Amino acid sequence: MVRKRTLAAEELQEIAALAALCQERERIAVRLLWEMLRSRSGQVTNDFLYYEDGQLLGYLALYSFNPREAELTGMVHPDRRRQGIFSLLFRLANQELRSRGVPRILLFFDRNSLGAQGFARAVKARYHNSEYRMVRELESAPLQVERQDGVRIRPARADEAPLLTHITARAFEMTEDRALLAETTRDITSPRRVTLVTEVAGEVVGLIRYIDDEEEAFIYGFCMLPEHQGKGYGRQTLAWTVEHILRQRPRRIALEVETTNEGALALYRSCGFEITTTFDYYEVPVG
Repeated sequence: MVRKRTLAAEELQEIAALAALCQERERIAVRLLWEMLRSRSGQVTNDFLYYEDGQLLGYLALYSFNPREAELTGMVHPDRRRQGIFSLLFRLANQELRSRGVPRILLFFDRNSLGAQGFARAVKARYHNSEYRMVRELESAPLQVERQDGVRIRPARADEAPLLTHITARAFEMTEDRALLAETTRDITSPRRVTLVTEVAGEVVGLIRYIDDEEEAFIYGFCMLPEHQGKGYGRQTLAWTVEHILRQRPRRIALEVETTNEGALALYRSCGFEITTTFDYYEVPVG
């Protein structure tokens, strides 16, 4: 058992190889946030690795976006299932979160993963929500979108973090707290993350973010103030961002969206995104 605060290049390669094996053998998607794995802060333990004879057989990752919960995912070598490896990893992660005062865990996994479903039942996890992963492949048709007068999309400034925190909290019906402000500030200043804002007649009314990874750009945190929704600003922002990403470097573009958000699903489909995977989230208390 190895507990890690940061991951070395060799460990990242081992994790990627194990994920590829699980995906190939089981035809499932293993959702790993690579940008976060490469840039762990080193302040707390978020990665747990299980080896036998030098071979990585199990891995569990924690992602902490706020102090109230941690998202958790992981995998075990297909030939070593049902031998208690993931249960051991989960117990150690649970102990870590308890020591940090985090009250709940969100397990997330591909809906088609029978092993993950069985584990969720075993720990009596409660269903929370589901999200679609949607992908716009490189060969997708070019976007057709009308430009609206008075609409400007530009990079966010560091001093706009409080304003963008306010917009995010209102759009997603969240609490405007210190943790959200810290997350917004990180997203604006991080070298591998890009935050763009939408201005209408000089007023910032929305924002969109993406992780600038090698093979894929991942869009997240896309929102508009409620009073400015339904006016075409969102579609123009998304289309501009897609074109901007492709001008930088041709690659696929992905995002995740609540399965019940029909408006967002229609918008993403209109911009060439297609559903590839359904991820289910299950909640379990730390204890």
